[in-house]
Amino acid sequence: MGGVFVDDLARNLEVPKRLGMTTVHVDINAPETRSDSTSHDHVDVWIRDVADWLTCAQEPVDKPSVA
Repeated sequence: MGGVFVDDLARNLEVPKRLGMTTVHVDINAPETRSDSTSHDHVDVWIRDVADWLTCAQEPVDKPSVA
């Protein structure tokens, strides 16, 4: 049943990808299940360990200046 849900989510990412948007998949169950059922064609950034990602996240570069 979970695979069908993931497939539906992947299909919902097709339109944002065509519009040039960055798509992110946060797999909150990855440490326990190591699931990898979402299509790699629809996802730009994979986050499997949220704590590690938050620790390593960088500040945005080139913030717009206010004149």
